[in-house]
Amino acid sequence: MPFPMTSFASALVCLLLQISDPGGSEEGGEPFLGSATSYGHVASDWSPPGTEVGMDARAIQHLPTSGAGVAFPQGRPPHVSTIHELPWIDGTPRGALQLDATTGEETHVQFHRSPRLSHQASPGQVVGVLSPELTGRSWDSDLSLVTASGFPWTAACLIEYRNGATGQIQRASATLIDASHVITAGYVLHRGNGEGWNTDFRVIPAWDGDSDAYGESAWENATVFDGWAQNGDLEECMGFLRLRRPVGFLTGWLGTAYDNSGSFFATEFFNAAGYPTGCYPGAPDRLYYGFGVYDWVTPRLLEADVYWSCPSDVAGAGVYYVSPGGSRNVMGCRVDRCTVCFPNDITDVRMTQEKYQYFHESFLRDGYSSTQPDYVSLNVNLGSGDGAVEAGETLSHLDYLVANAALYNPLGTQSYSVDVYLSTNDQITTSDTLIDSHVFQANFNSRSSVRVTTSPPTIPLATPSGDYWIGVVVSGADDHDPSNNSTNGWDAVPISVTGCQVNFTATGQGLAGSGQFEPLLFGSGAGCEPGFNSITLTNGLGGGSGFLWISVDQGSFPFKGGTLYVGFGQPWWRVPIQLDGTLGVPGTGFLAINDTRLTGLKGATFSLQGTMFDPGAVQGLSMTNSLEVIVSE
Repeated sequence: MPFPMTSFASALVCLLLQISDPGGSEEGGEPFLGSATSYGHVASDWSPPGTEVGMDARAIQHLPTSGAGVAFPQGRPPHVSTIHELPWIDGTPRGALQLDATTGEETHVQFHRSPRLSHQASPGQVVGVLSPELTGRSWDSDLSLVTASGFPWTAACLIEYRNGATGQIQRASATLIDASHVITAGYVLHRGNGEGWNTDFRVIPAWDGDSDAYGESAWENATVFDGWAQNGDLEECMGFLRLRRPVGFLTGWLGTAYDNSGSFFATEFFNAAGYPTGCYPGAPDRLYYGFGVYDWVTPRLLEADVYWSCPSDVAGAGVYYVSPGGSRNVMGCRVDRCTVCFPNDITDVRMTQEKYQYFHESFLRDGYSSTQPDYVSLNVNLGSGDGAVEAGETLSHLDYLVANAALYNPLGTQSYSVDVYLSTNDQITTSDTLIDSHVFQANFNSRSSVRVTTSPPTIPLATPSGDYWIGVVVSGADDHDPSNNSTNGWDAVPISVTGCQVNFTATGQGLAGSGQFEPLLFGSGAGCEPGFNSITLTNGLGGGSGFLWISVDQGSFPFKGGTLYVGFGQPWWRVPIQLDGTLGVPGTGFLAINDTRLTGLKGATFSLQGTMFDPGAVQGLSMTNSLEVIVSE
């Protein structure tokens, strides 16, 4: 969709009026960088990041300041470090819209003025290797390629969504700011100006062309602010998405913060990492990063001059500040790139106090239980070398992650039961093959995780060759949501089992004996181990005796009034047998062979046939049909 020009131009005119008369509104009152000469632009070639949908560039407009009679210059003034304080919001309450993925229900949340604090921050969580930000870069040079193998790059996400108006798939960037929440541009979630929601959100951290790094997650709830959803106001174009899968426990996440001092944003360096849609090599499957200072600060927007040769940008990415202590806190998100401005500029929506408090005190809190723990299983790991195993082999390693994804702290060390399953698909359930049960102890805090290493299980001997998954199901007392206790999808680990499987096929025709009963020879079961297959002979003369012929060759020879199907061109054996059943009674004789170990015969094909002494047969010898046995991996 084209950018809503009318609403944006109206908002900017109002803002310009406030600049010329700082005392005229509680919403304004902050001159841009304290400059005596006002400047600005109301349009750019802004485009949501999905390259599949073409966007019309917006025309540049230069508006005079109120009563000044002069036009804005086509540039940005030099960077100024003196900024007036952010004016505090009063009067009309602001609010946000939320959309539930399961029910499709839209809810409006209204929030009112809170006591003003100069700044506030919530810490993130570092997981894995720490990869420091690059040095010597700024907005003045092109974005730099980074490898998403360490934190904070692992918290950068590709977000894919379906445009609610066109139905086309589009892409943007997002940033994990909690184990189950990302921040992104409002237009990624909602088309703004009353036009409705986008759908089918899919979030993939550390994207590099596939989701094999940490998997991906669908969504549970989306939220955007009223100003964007209803009026298309760019300064409110920020959104949050709650994920079904708390992937942040694997990747780490950035903290969040706001600062009501405008000068803070004009003197500190800020960072952004995301997935450009074009120009840069490997885009959009490679992660790019840049940092710099802002040249233009308003109560809710942050802008900076850039000199990139590539017009593509990391739209939707969280913009974060690294404190002297090393804490990384998201304080805005990227929403705009103007390539027809001179110089080019980028626009970020500022994390204001009301946005920060809404996220932490309402949206995030509503997504977690505060009265019960919520145990989630993630990331089963078999270590190296166990991608393929033999049936009957014990794995060399097993570990997995368990998180308490609730705000509730269970307090103290407790015991947790875990069942390990072998499954034919990546959806682990209690109906799968149980291969191990054990208990671990842990002292969980709220929104915390532990990695459990346990004795590796053994793959059952009777497992046929094929592709399987190993996963776990964890259980703990008073669990808020037992449905997420199993490792499913990416969190179950694939494994290839080389097993032994046997297949029985009855062929040919037997020869009847006493009472005109024709003896039958058949096999059942599929496993090669004793107890998992059986060979049975029935309908013989009770208590009779004879031979079981075994050959790796097949034949068809007339013999004693019947046909002998055993070939003699290859090795063959004749084994004496004695039938059970009522002595001398036709049809009651049987033989069951249940303890056959066929594992050592993998790859072999052979034939069986029984012949029994029987005075009621044509020439005193009854015969079974032939039984072909194929032993395979």
